[in-house]
Amino acid sequence: MIQSARPGSSLTVRFLAITGVVIAIIIATLFYWMAKRQEAQIINQVDQQARVLFQQIVLTRSWAASQGGGGVYSEVTDAVQPNPYLLQVDGLTVNINSEEGKAYTLRNPALITRELSELAEKEGNYAFHITSLKLFNPNNTPTTWEADSLKRFESGEEKESFIIETTDEGAEVYRYMAPLYIKESCLLCHSSQGYKVGDVRGGISVTIPMNEARAAIQSNNQQLFVIGISLIVFVLAILWLLVYSQILQPLNKLQKYAVALSEGDLNIQAPIQSQDEIGNLAEAFNKMTSQLRDSIGTLEQRVSDRTKALTTSTAVSRRLSTILDRKELVEEVVELVNKSFGYYHTQIYFFDPGTENLIMAGGTGEAGRMLLAQFHKVRKGKGLVGRAAMTNQVVLVPDTAQSSEWLPNPLLSETRAEVAIPISTGDEVLGVLDVQHNVRNGLQQEDVDSLSSIATQIAIALQNIRQYENTRKIASDMGVVATVGISTSTISDARQLLQEVVDLSKKSFNLYHAHIYLLNETEEMLELTAGAGDVGRKMVSEKHKIPLNREQSLVARAARNREGVVVNDVTEAPDFLPNPLLPDTRAEMAVPMIVADKVIGVLDVQSETIGRFTEVDVNIQTTLASQVAVALQNARSFAQSQQQAERETAVNLITQKIQSATSVEAALQIAARELGHALGRKSTMVMIEPEALAGASRASATDQEDTPREIESMGTGVSS
Repeated sequence: MIQSARPGSSLTVRFLAITGVVIAIIIATLFYWMAKRQEAQIINQVDQQARVLFQQIVLTRSWAASQGGGGVYSEVTDAVQPNPYLLQVDGLTVNINSEEGKAYTLRNPALITRELSELAEKEGNYAFHITSLKLFNPNNTPTTWEADSLKRFESGEEKESFIIETTDEGAEVYRYMAPLYIKESCLLCHSSQGYKVGDVRGGISVTIPMNEARAAIQSNNQQLFVIGISLIVFVLAILWLLVYSQILQPLNKLQKYAVALSEGDLNIQAPIQSQDEIGNLAEAFNKMTSQLRDSIGTLEQRVSDRTKALTTSTAVSRRLSTILDRKELVEEVVELVNKSFGYYHTQIYFFDPGTENLIMAGGTGEAGRMLLAQFHKVRKGKGLVGRAAMTNQVVLVPDTAQSSEWLPNPLLSETRAEVAIPISTGDEVLGVLDVQHNVRNGLQQEDVDSLSSIATQIAIALQNIRQYENTRKIASDMGVVATVGISTSTISDARQLLQEVVDLSKKSFNLYHAHIYLLNETEEMLELTAGAGDVGRKMVSEKHKIPLNREQSLVARAARNREGVVVNDVTEAPDFLPNPLLPDTRAEMAVPMIVADKVIGVLDVQSETIGRFTEVDVNIQTTLASQVAVALQNARSFAQSQQQAERETAVNLITQKIQSATSVEAALQIAARELGHALGRKSTMVMIEPEALAGASRASATDQEDTPREIESMGTGVSS
């Protein structure tokens, strides 16, 4: 809930206070300037008054001087007495008498000026003082200011001077002073002092009291102050009305809209009644409301998407817990993820450590089926899928057009965003979950989080399937090994035994092909001895052989290294030897047949499925190969024992018949006949050397293929 601001902290109060101070300062400054201006005007009036008085005095002096004789003569009375200082001037008539006998005295301009000054001082209106730096009358001695002014006049620096000062009595006065210049009429009195026409003789200072002027200034200032205060109040009142009507009321309305918005009314719109800042603020408020409405809608959509993701993740987890077949798991996951999140394409790759390839195990849509049919694979480190497998890190490309590492696929031409999530347990990467979207920036961090959770569940399910399949496979394969062992235990013929082994192995282990190579007597050549099916028999009939030292042969490598060799993608194996009779071979495994620490051959099996063989298969086939090697060795030993028994029986029989003979010739005849019969010879000859008559004899038999099979006596001969 939005609360109103406290009065003391109200924005309006602060605004008006600041504005009022600014306006007051402006008006006060204006009125101060007006007061100073009027004060200057009043002082200027005083100055003009002083100038006028000065001019009047100068005119009076000029009139007096123009009367001739240096001034004006007045009748001597008690009030008018002769000026003793004029008596000092040579050639000047100071006192005269009229015909009537009246006495008259000269009143020169200086005296008239001084007397006028005394009269003015008595009246109290103003005063003036005539002075000079060269005095006749000490009463005209200049003050300090007057003396300084006279010096400036004489030097030509100034032509007038004025000052406002306070007298010793504390009265403020305005003083004005200007110079008096020597004229022709002045020389009568002052030529003796060395003056000439145009020189500064002295000066007259006019003094006017400032009490009336100050009273006028003070009265004017008071009027200005009252007017200023009234104006400030009036302006603030007008300002308040303007602020209230133009700002406060619209802001209060906007505040009400903001309160309504805070209470959940997202559809509220503030009316725009002006094109000023308030209108802009209302427009911004409406935009904010719209964006907030959109943001909340987006947030709700994200919550919905997150809920969907959690639901999908739960569904995947629940479904994965019941699947024990890897192919079924892949098909279920890609379809469920693609459909639940509305992606463009979803696929899963499994990593083959033998070839360092990521082999596609399942994908959605027609593109997925076509890629599977092509045995699609990706090299580790190549593209997004390969990089995710190599780094065991998520690789997200929100915009494929901006990524140099993204590899386009013509079957997925609408891809605009892609993410590759490693399917791993710890540091072991089992595969990659790859998701593609046909909307630019359609894959974001939320998708990564959801898909990472699903990838983790896939990894756990794969581990369970692997354990289940391994357990089941071990049990099944060991059963097959036992079956093969039982089936071959009664076979004493080596070739028949080996043929039975490859035929049973192909059928029981669901293989594409199986055959056995045996090491020849020189131990330099591996000879194909048994092969499954018609293809195997044909290869045996062709007497197929592989040199033990051949590098490009899995069979030879298994025999040399005395350990199993697995290639889960023969197209990637440099030492794979393709056979035109076995065109569909995709994976091959060869294990050595070892008995008594001696390699006697190799069991080689092949599959048409990439990634068919595992370490478990190697162990199973190694066990089978060991059993076959022992069985083969037993068959060979049995054949040798049987041959030895037959030879011993024949010898005993021949010995008995020879012992029944009564002569040497008869014994030799019996021996030749029985040996030829026992050895399968067509004719036999016995030759006796002379030493035989003394107890030494030698018998020999020769085989001639063109003679009859019955035994013939060749006679007895003696040679010396």
